[in-house]
Amino acid sequence: MDESTEAIPSEYSGTSTLSLVKKRDVLTYARPDATHVLLEGKILGDPVTIRLRVIDHKRFLLLSRGFNWIQERPLNR
Repeated sequence: MDESTEAIPSEYSGTSTLSLVKKRDVLTYARPDATHVLLEGKILGDPVTIRLRVIDHKRFLLLSRGFNWIQERPLNR
């Protein structure tokens, strides 16, 4: 768990399955409520359960703070 990321092409089917093309694995997905998605299956032979939640896009820093081409002082200082 080194917090690295990797883009993996996937294919969605109408039967609540998500196929990971590179890894040749299949995950099932469910929407227990309007703000969550649950993925279950195996990746590289290991069982996984992945819980995703919706984040309000209005809370993203660029949208909530606004964008300025020129700034008097940087935000991170």
